[in-house]
Amino acid sequence: MSLIKILSKTRLAKHYAQSLGCCMLIHSGFVASPETSATFSFSDSHKHHIEECLQMIACAEEGEWKETVKRVSLQKSEIFSGRSLRESLNAIKPQILHSDDLGLIRLFNRAVRNHDALSSEKAEPVICYYKHYEPPPFYIPDIHMTIDVSENTVKVKSQLTVKRNSKENSLILDGRGHTVFSVEMNGQKLPKQQYRVTPNELVLFDIPEDDVFTLSVESAINPFDNASLEGMYQCGEWLTTQCESEGARRIFFTLDRPDVLSSMTTTIIADKGRYPFRLSNGDLMSESLCEDGRTMIVWKDPFPKPSYLFACVLGDFAMLTDHFTTRSGKEVELQVYVEKGKEERAKYSLFALKKAMEFDEIFYDREYDLSCLKMVGMPNFNSGAMENKGLMIFNDVRLLVDSTSGTDSDFRDVAQVIAHEYFHNWSGNRVTIRNWFEIALKEAFTDMRAVLFSEWLFGAEFTRPKTVSTLRDFQFPEENSENGHPLIVSNYVDAHSIYDSTTYVKGREVFRALKNYIDAMIPDGFRKVQNLYFSRFDGQAVTFRELLSSANEILGDNGNISQFERWFYQQGTPIVKAEMKYDEEKKIARFIIRQSCKHPRTGKDQQPLLIPFSIELLGGDGAIVHPQFTLMLEEKETILEILSDQKPTPIFMHGYSAPVILKYDYALEDLASIVKHTNDAFSRWEAAQQYTISALNEVRRRLETDATLADRAANGEVVIEDLLHLYAFTLQSETLSPLAKAQILEIPSLRALAQAFNDYDFPALYRLRQFFISQIAMACKTSFKALLEEYPSPKNYKPEPAQMQVRELRNAIFRFLILVDENCLQELYDQYWEATNFNDYAAAYALYTRSGDESGNELRGDFYQRWKHDKAVFNVWLSAQAYKPDCTIDDLRKLENVQGFDGKNPNHLRSLIRAFIGNLACYHQPDGAGYNYVVDKILEIAKFNPLLAHNYITIPAFVDFEKLPEKQQTLMAKALKRLQCDEAPPQTRALVDMMLVDKMLKE
Repeated sequence: MSLIKILSKTRLAKHYAQSLGCCMLIHSGFVASPETSATFSFSDSHKHHIEECLQMIACAEEGEWKETVKRVSLQKSEIFSGRSLRESLNAIKPQILHSDDLGLIRLFNRAVRNHDALSSEKAEPVICYYKHYEPPPFYIPDIHMTIDVSENTVKVKSQLTVKRNSKENSLILDGRGHTVFSVEMNGQKLPKQQYRVTPNELVLFDIPEDDVFTLSVESAINPFDNASLEGMYQCGEWLTTQCESEGARRIFFTLDRPDVLSSMTTTIIADKGRYPFRLSNGDLMSESLCEDGRTMIVWKDPFPKPSYLFACVLGDFAMLTDHFTTRSGKEVELQVYVEKGKEERAKYSLFALKKAMEFDEIFYDREYDLSCLKMVGMPNFNSGAMENKGLMIFNDVRLLVDSTSGTDSDFRDVAQVIAHEYFHNWSGNRVTIRNWFEIALKEAFTDMRAVLFSEWLFGAEFTRPKTVSTLRDFQFPEENSENGHPLIVSNYVDAHSIYDSTTYVKGREVFRALKNYIDAMIPDGFRKVQNLYFSRFDGQAVTFRELLSSANEILGDNGNISQFERWFYQQGTPIVKAEMKYDEEKKIARFIIRQSCKHPRTGKDQQPLLIPFSIELLGGDGAIVHPQFTLMLEEKETILEILSDQKPTPIFMHGYSAPVILKYDYALEDLASIVKHTNDAFSRWEAAQQYTISALNEVRRRLETDATLADRAANGEVVIEDLLHLYAFTLQSETLSPLAKAQILEIPSLRALAQAFNDYDFPALYRLRQFFISQIAMACKTSFKALLEEYPSPKNYKPEPAQMQVRELRNAIFRFLILVDENCLQELYDQYWEATNFNDYAAAYALYTRSGDESGNELRGDFYQRWKHDKAVFNVWLSAQAYKPDCTIDDLRKLENVQGFDGKNPNHLRSLIRAFIGNLACYHQPDGAGYNYVVDKILEIAKFNPLLAHNYITIPAFVDFEKLPEKQQTLMAKALKRLQCDEAPPQTRALVDMMLVDKMLKE
């Protein structure tokens, strides 16, 4: 593209941004704010005036905001005089953020945050850049905190030991929503003129020059009126906390950043009658009676940790206990605290925790380090769980499960989430991260181990295809959207926004690839790397560099980690294309393997990655003609030759050894051969997926060229029998396991089809997919019924792989038969009423609901009456309604008004709204009503829970924006413009601005 064309598009983007009323970053620089027409450059004298104005804004207290605005406007500055503060801040933002003046950048960020807290207007979102990272000016090695809980308020006294790391003469502590009563420095009470309390900070002036000094702050917070689910908040009759990533400042004043580590002692004073259990981090030190009849309890965690790992829970719970003996002989008491009446559901969590502790010792040499480990289940919780040191807090749907309330999938999820949080004890707690840009270092590293634990507990055959499906359905689209980013993040508006599929799902796959590489170079090498990393950096806040340096040290001359590092810095999904040419005379199979990774936003070619890549060759009869071996792809092109006495069928990347898109031109018969003969569970599933995609593409072609096919199929005729032989073989196979059969029958998701065909007309893809399913059902009806008889639903429910396999197969069969067999509906109906476990019960209900049969209303009503008072199980009822193939906006509105729906409960909102977003054919309605409904909900939820509104609704709702057909993209763009307002979360506004400007760039 010529320079002239690039410039003209940039001008167009600027014009469009001005018309939208936004100021934002585009690829070539910052766009001017429409309110100022142009950004300002400033001299040293200008800079001095700007710093004075920013300081006034940053330090303004709530009661003096109007006076501050007036004072700033009277300054002799062409930037701040004659315009609103919002306009002025927007005008100077580009120059400040692009400068090298870190002090000015820090001051500007503080000023914008305080402005947005005190003003009725909001400045443009401020991007935080990794390049602007500075070490903390102070450390806080020790914190003694007293939390005094009364009827309507909570008083907090935090005593900090402060250690200098700079010559700063002022100390700025993070704190939000506090009423400050007193501040003491080195035991002396400070007069008010020596500090200021803004909505976000406690600013102390003229602090001691001592290397170490003490600070004590007494304040009050109000968790009883906190709907954000951050900091301390009320959940029913309980009080609980959530501090990651910036929630601790809502509880106590501190340097609320991950590179400031503190040993914490927490004293809780509360009414024991109202709050029989008062929990915090670490081990219990003492409990005593106060003069007023309340109880004082003291907890101490000797291990230094960042503020985001602080936790405190008060409530009247049911408690279950168990014990675990570490391999060194230490006894650890295990406790789980849950809502009374849910004790049975908590028993499995203790089993899963003990298995996770066992796994971490066997495979990773990690022992638990405190005498007690506590888990608490909360019905109102934004995420899945939180790994607070010694006191892990869970969304109760990820902690509580039994045969009367959870499905097989729920059991697997609960086990994996508990393992994830427990494994954080070392990867995140004992060794933590320096800043949020490195979030994948703790989350992805931990989640990789949790996935391996799940494979160990339930079998890789169960878990591997599901984890890869999650990667492809959610992370691959995210990677190519405006929300995409490398694993080591270069910038963000809000740290919460990078807790996404890239960080967790791609991240764990990259760590798995790293493990594959190191273990290939040195037997059990990854364990050695991890042990060195944990022992060397225990008690420190680190970056990826420390982990990779440990890897290099272990590898020595056996490898070099420098090329692998690109996985962490480069954004984009690598594509690996393999070609094979067989020389009949020489009996040689020649492979050419090319890798590429273009940056998804710029299209620029990037450096080749190090990719573990396995190959195995099958003969025509399915026999192995060359055993599996692994090589490392390091160059853009790799050529190898393998002797083979016949033209082979290759199998690549067993177990999916790295998160890439693999392309190879398989014939249908080649894929069928792999399905029939491979011993690798993942490769079998993958071949079946590719077979189905190829078959569906052929069906699509035939439907376009033969107008009679659809009518003949509607009349009950099997019109694509030649494409269905693999499924007939699968059902009749005597060697394939029930799970293998279920997985081969798994039809790729709509998003998988959209990616394969590069066609994002989801309603059309849905019709194609249903056509194909119906054809399989008609062709294989007899075999399906025979399998149902061969594999009856297991009695005496157990959440074990052998039973799960059977239930997986039965549910897969029902998904086909409900389209063509009325008797199947009756069988599902009977299963619902006769079910002895929740898995069969919920499966029958969900399948019947999706069938559209009128009898489903009876089941729908019964399910609702049984579970409307149980918040956790009620989620199943909601999501089934939102996922109906004929779900409408009116249906969703009605669901919001039923008894039992809690419009502030994150699980209910996710079960309704996110399930509807995942119902792609309904969400992408031709009239755009789905988009407007979701935007309505984002703006509504953002008022009390901006994290939920952005992370769990905005990101998945608009991930396909750039790929949609033009008409749908235009309708979505119209809805997105409504999010360019002060009511939307800053990270949402920034994301939407980029999406809409990029749309104009491409036009």
